[in-house]
Amino acid sequence: MLFSSSGIAIECRMDGTKFLTSASLVRALKNNQGEKYNNLKIEVCYEGKIASGFLEDYDLRLEIAIVKIESSFSVHAVFLYHFTQFLPCCDVVSLGRDTSGKLMVTTGKLIRDSGGYKERKYLMFSSCKLSEVWEGGPLFSYCGKFVGMNLIPSMKKSFFLPASLIIERLQHFRASQERNEFITRVKDLKTVKYICLKYFQFALLTLSAHVLAHSYHFPIPSIML
Repeated sequence: MLFSSSGIAIECRMDGTKFLTSASLVRALKNNQGEKYNNLKIEVCYEGKIASGFLEDYDLRLEIAIVKIESSFSVHAVFLYHFTQFLPCCDVVSLGRDTSGKLMVTTGKLIRDSGGYKERKYLMFSSCKLSEVWEGGPLFSYCGKFVGMNLIPSMKKSFFLPASLIIERLQHFRASQERNEFITRVKDLKTVKYICLKYFQFALLTLSAHVLAHSYHFPIPSIML
């Protein structure tokens, strides 16, 4: 096993399920296989079920990766259509799974990030004491709202990627996929149109030849397609 982390279901359909996790997965794959990491097997485990998945997309700067399996685990996806601004000292719950699949839960509070030369109001830590296996797991408020993804676990304070940045990047991924699908579809349609145009041009020339031959009482040759 090269790497193990927690993950968050973000899209559930009959034909597949997508999970959000840490980009540490991508680095582990690259360190082992270089640029051929897409050929490696990614196993997604849930409640005793195991499915093979593949790396669909990632962003090493924001430290996120998307893994997709072509089956349904009947899991509930995290609601990611809007986010709530959370204040320091807000009570939070961290979730994760260890390598055996056991569900782990711990609680803490949000702590403002006061490091660096200026205060960052939108970046915070949590006081949840987490080990490395919690990386990629979700952080929720006590009322069940998605706060972010645990990114840098620590036994003192753990850094997480806020929901606002996750939503922004997922929208970018979705727009890129839609754009690529559109470009591919346009190319396909233009290819079909070109073939049809050539066929109709040939048919028009053939018809013109028949009309011309008939008007001058020439014998009409048979044309083989």
